[in-house]
Amino acid sequence: MSFVLLRNYAKMVLEYWAGRPPIFSPMLTSVYLTHRCNLNCVYCDDGSGNSFPEHLLPELDTAGIVEILRIVRKDHDVISFTGGEPSVRDDIVEILAAARKLGFKDIMLNTNAVLAREKSGMFDYVDTVMVSFDSLNEEFSDRLWRAPAGTTATVRKNIEWLSGLRREKKFKLAVNTVIVPENIAGVYEVMDFCLSRGITFIPGPAMDRFYPFPSLAGNPAYIRLMNRIIEAKKNGDDILGTVQCFTHERDFSKFDCVPLTVARIQPNGDVLFPCNRLRQIGGNILETGSLKEAIRIGYKRHGYPRCDNRCHLICYLDLSLIVRNPLLCLFDGFHRARGFFGGAGRSAGRSAGRPPHSQ
Repeated sequence: MSFVLLRNYAKMVLEYWAGRPPIFSPMLTSVYLTHRCNLNCVYCDDGSGNSFPEHLLPELDTAGIVEILRIVRKDHDVISFTGGEPSVRDDIVEILAAARKLGFKDIMLNTNAVLAREKSGMFDYVDTVMVSFDSLNEEFSDRLWRAPAGTTATVRKNIEWLSGLRREKKFKLAVNTVIVPENIAGVYEVMDFCLSRGITFIPGPAMDRFYPFPSLAGNPAYIRLMNRIIEAKKNGDDILGTVQCFTHERDFSKFDCVPLTVARIQPNGDVLFPCNRLRQIGGNILETGSLKEAIRIGYKRHGYPRCDNRCHLICYLDLSLIVRNPLLCLFDGFHRARGFFGGAGRSAGRSAGRPPHSQ
């Protein structure tokens, strides 16, 4: 566990409870290396109604990205690389190697894994790999991703390959599954696929800009799925997120967002303020030479947001919940321990992944 992450988490908790904007000590930084992508998923939304392939920004070259990493490293030692699809950059291996050389303690890579084997050098420099994978039904999944036939089969094979490679390279492997009305039944299968292989499962509902897909809210099949996920989590299965997070995602109930638990940097160096859904910009980190100063500029421009009941995404919802209530970390640890000791939770979770006959 990163000491810097824990220190910044403590600062955010103190700021929140003191009634001050908890914005200047993000726990980690997420760098959008590109908005280009080799898929065009139907649910992909940058927060403004555009999918990322339609919303391209100029990209810094390798030297520019490495300079961003040097600036970020002054305050943080946990970094996440995302997109778009990071692996479409020709210099992705060089960027990841630079992050390791700069001393980041935890390097996370978000990828669709289409190019995983072609860019296999990426996995020499990462601590966590999160792969997007939404359904085992190849025909349906290819349509969901608006991808050529056979793409899902390739991704599945690459996940299996990564599952073996992680032992050699010593990285954690997770699968992120976006829940849309059409794949609710299939999410049970993805859950089983992950838990049976010791892969962390990360489920979450699709958003239409700020709000859940209308056909998810109140949908009995969706509610049953979320209840099954909550049951498996309580049994100790390796599912990322707190029980409270999944309860909020099930009911789409109101929560108080703390958006800058994660700092987000655009491909051109602009720092988003306060999040990638509102699309507001703070300072450019290359111009300020400081992540905190880039955030401060955003605060002066836009003030601290007070959002209504929206953005039920784990990256906002769960981190906001644990800032508001640090005890949730202890409860989450209890559920993990329950699965670790004795193994009962894991087997229960795998059986919990099977859909009921009414599905």
